[in-house]
Amino acid sequence: MVDVRADITYKNEKTPILNNAELSIRKGEFVVLCGASGCGKSTLLRCIDHLIPDFYEADMKGTVSIGGRDISGMSIGETGELAATVFQDPRSQFFTTNSTTEIAFGLENRGISHEAVKKRTEEIFREYGMEKLLDRDVFRLSSGERQMVAVLSAAAMDTPVILLDEPSANLDHAATMELAQLLKKLKAEGKTIIVNEHRLYYLRELADRYCFVREGRIERTFSPGDMEEMSAEKMREYGLRETHLERVRYGGCRPSEGGTALNVHELAFGYSKKEKILDGISFEAHAGEIIGVIGANGSGKTTLGKLMTGLYKASGGSISVNGKAQKPSELQKNAMFIMQEAEFQFFTNSVTGELLYGRELTEELKASIQHWLKRLGLYEARMRHPFSLSGGQMQKLVLLTAYLSPKQIVVLDEPTAGLDRKSLEVCCELIREMRKTKLVIIITHDTELIAECCTRCICIGAGRVRKDIVLESEGDLCEVKGYLENEVSTADNDRLDHKAVYASKTDPRIHLALMVTAMISGIVGADLVHIAVMLSVVLLFIVNGRLRKALLYGGGFAAAMLVFKLSSSAAVIFPASMVIRVIVMSAGADLAVGSDGAAGIIAALRKMHFPERFIMVCSVMLRFFPVIRNDMHLASQAMKTRSAYSNTAEKLRNLPRLFEMIVVPAMFRVMQIAEHLAASAETRGISLAVRKTSLLDLRFRRVDYAAAAFTAALFIIRFTIFRNGAIL
Repeated sequence: MVDVRADITYKNEKTPILNNAELSIRKGEFVVLCGASGCGKSTLLRCIDHLIPDFYEADMKGTVSIGGRDISGMSIGETGELAATVFQDPRSQFFTTNSTTEIAFGLENRGISHEAVKKRTEEIFREYGMEKLLDRDVFRLSSGERQMVAVLSAAAMDTPVILLDEPSANLDHAATMELAQLLKKLKAEGKTIIVNEHRLYYLRELADRYCFVREGRIERTFSPGDMEEMSAEKMREYGLRETHLERVRYGGCRPSEGGTALNVHELAFGYSKKEKILDGISFEAHAGEIIGVIGANGSGKTTLGKLMTGLYKASGGSISVNGKAQKPSELQKNAMFIMQEAEFQFFTNSVTGELLYGRELTEELKASIQHWLKRLGLYEARMRHPFSLSGGQMQKLVLLTAYLSPKQIVVLDEPTAGLDRKSLEVCCELIREMRKTKLVIIITHDTELIAECCTRCICIGAGRVRKDIVLESEGDLCEVKGYLENEVSTADNDRLDHKAVYASKTDPRIHLALMVTAMISGIVGADLVHIAVMLSVVLLFIVNGRLRKALLYGGGFAAAMLVFKLSSSAAVIFPASMVIRVIVMSAGADLAVGSDGAAGIIAALRKMHFPERFIMVCSVMLRFFPVIRNDMHLASQAMKTRSAYSNTAEKLRNLPRLFEMIVVPAMFRVMQIAEHLAASAETRGISLAVRKTSLLDLRFRRVDYAAAAFTAALFIIRFTIFRNGAIL
């Protein structure tokens, strides 16, 4: 079914990433690619889905065939009809915010009818028992549910081959096992499945072969029997994670004598009054301990970590250090939070610069930095920009910044996600060294990390501490494993919105026209035009049941217009005029995008026969809106935890530098998302030379005709005003 013979060298690189790589896979086989990070596993997948050489620039020699067909003469979209791809982070491949329209996206690009798209989309949820994911907001799903949507999107394409790149990297145990069940169903259907993965335990009943990749070639192939019989020493020699969690043994990490005492008492927190994430968390900890905080995705572990480091303010309870109650600003001086998104935590232009940030260079510090850079395999990259590092290298670097930090308390959020065995072991070594002077708290799902490092585990569930397990023996580790394996995912609790997301009752083409009108009137419009545009937008909000938006924009506009009309001061009139224009443009954009993200606009543009490349650009741009606010928030938190310009006076003095520290990571993230989205769009057939369709059934209703007439009238009025130079 799949045959690869390839040599690959990425652009601007001298060393080949694939060196005489040969891989042949039979129809219906389930093959796991394993090996160290950077050995070429992801590159192999990119060859098979044809992202190399047509998307990622690389010099490629050799051939790749799927089902006996040489794909070299195909486009990426044509290859996508043979092989569907699931990327590591599903959020960076979602084109809409609605789970149903997301699964339909690839089908829409096939050029099949609206009825066929709708039927297949409904069938896919039912076939795999995932009706609970129908019509959900993907940004309110748990990590596991998002991954399910990504896999269902690939399954909906009904390709003979499915490729998955580290699909379990960010999942808890329950979500991982749910993923395994979904893959089992796909295998039973006869799909050829290729998985690039470090975590192997959930694949042991699925894999037909394990292909061990080293330095760009398939060095060894192991059968399931070979993996079962392989000793722990051999697994370590190959740098492979365990295939059985029961084989993971207690590492014997004992707490050292420590001084700093952290006391968390009856801590409570909620993002709203109705939404309590934590409700009465209490425990005490000391320097020298390495405490694992475990629990299902969505149980509040990361929230707890940010409360303990002063990034969030508790709604109840207290946090004390050495007997003294701490405000969030005081906690920020004593504690450091290392988030999963490493790229938001770099503020300088070199690896060495990050490690020296805020520190005075001494001979002792210089020697320590040199030692750990070599130990972590980062020494050769010491002068490179942090953003040029691989994901695993970024994780190691940010962990080293925590080790070198003078702060007494360090909270690590999933520090080993996506790391191979050898990288895991060296990170564990660094964490054990770190606890000699600090209290280390690790938020994790990783059993192997817990076994190697943790002296204690605090088990979180339903907003409280369910268990507090001191790790002193193999039996204690078994208790932790039992909790991890039986934890209940919070994906189905009342905190998450299970209602169908907003579905427009009016035609998206009208929304699009009104958005254009709002943008034009916001730039060059007069008062009467502003009022008319806002009236039409507010009316459409009301028709679609979005009363809160209608009140928000309508009330804000009315207040700004009242100030503008009643004031006689130029100092008030000018800002009020600007506010009016911003509200008009924002309301128009909000109406067009709506709660279903880009789906409505994509459907409208397709119905209006815009070029697909233009539609893809619009899709990528619109896709940023749900995440850009969150990304800016993360960058701000990273500055706080690194103690960058901690007071207002420092921020004002260093305003240009502060702006750079926030914007550069955000820009890097935007470029990263754009790249992944474009790659996803290509593999899902957006470039196929067929007439595209849409899941959304676009038909004008009476209210649409009325809105269209009103919008046309606004254009005529605007044109008349512009031609006559009148000011209303």
